[in-house]
Amino acid sequence: MKTITINGGLRAKNDRNIVLTLYSTPLARFLIDKEIKQFNIEYDHLTKKFIIEKGNQRKISIERKNENHPLCILHVSRILGRNLPKELKKDRKTRKVEVILKNILSDKDMIKYNNLISYTEPDYKISTIIPEPEVVNLACHISCFRNKNSFCYRLTIRHKILEEIAIKKEKIMILRDKEGNFILKKNGFGRTFNLHKSKKGHPVIYMQISPSLIKEEENELFKNGRRSFSSRIIFSEKEFNLDISKHFSVREERELAYALVKQNINIRIPQMGKREADIVIKDSNAQIEITNLKPSKINRNKNNAHGEGAHINARLCEGFLRVTKNIVPYYFLIINKGWSEYRWVKETCNLIQPNVVTIYTDFSGDWAGLVAKEILHKIKLFGKNDN
Repeated sequence: MKTITINGGLRAKNDRNIVLTLYSTPLARFLIDKEIKQFNIEYDHLTKKFIIEKGNQRKISIERKNENHPLCILHVSRILGRNLPKELKKDRKTRKVEVILKNILSDKDMIKYNNLISYTEPDYKISTIIPEPEVVNLACHISCFRNKNSFCYRLTIRHKILEEIAIKKEKIMILRDKEGNFILKKNGFGRTFNLHKSKKGHPVIYMQISPSLIKEEENELFKNGRRSFSSRIIFSEKEFNLDISKHFSVREERELAYALVKQNINIRIPQMGKREADIVIKDSNAQIEITNLKPSKINRNKNNAHGEGAHINARLCEGFLRVTKNIVPYYFLIINKGWSEYRWVKETCNLIQPNVVTIYTDFSGDWAGLVAKEILHKIKLFGKNDN
């Protein structure tokens, strides 16, 4: 008898459906290849394990079927009894379970269909140096998956700017520099990224990477049970022909970023994991914070700790702290012009100027173009003062 044990995840999809996800990409590939679309499945209440055999009792759904990492999904509400579904619906969390596969596939099949994932060995003759004005620096994660004889490693980035590279099917070579950052380089011998989008449209970009990119101490962490670690991924916006202004998360940020680029101001996306404002000016490391929060019509002269005023006050104080602690040379705060009528806002702005610059706008018409011109004017003034 061919018996294989894999991990699964049990969760309440909604108030009616309980789904079991089988965490085995080789299994999903095997089922797609062999055109197996149904299983027999039962739940052992004593061992709390699922047992799956060949049969036609339950239909199999495959998620991410067109990608390199498909997963099997089964609806199992009817075989769980009453208590377990109630628990799952109450806590709304995925519960780890063991799944026993009987007479479905062999160990050799698991290895064969796992090895369909391939990676490109890095070419260490390629330079990892990227000119500073072109640098895009983002957070990434390296995950480890154990197969029978070794580990597989996957690099994952959750950022819209990588979605564009994945959609273009750019061939990538992944390298690593002396600081441990992962470097993306365009290379005809490389591989393309895989792209997955959540139901809300958030992109997940991933690729299997060579074991030679993993440091010995990182591998030791994986051997001791660590599942992933965070790192940085660096690439050139010029090399990939990217328009950075398209990839800010909020509409006002994108509009101002585009206007700044038109004024020949070099900007970058803030680094995840660091306390940076919405837009960073590359040449000086100055920061720009944008908030279109409108003031309420009541308590005009009061800084309500639970209202919009507290948010504006916090942004002003944040700018002041970053400048006084020499984190940034100067700081721009773009806020709704309605706040200009508040005396405490005016007084606070006067106290923290000139290195914290507050710019009022109504966020309509060509507001971004006008604000970008004012920022450029201030930058030139700061430059003269520095000299």
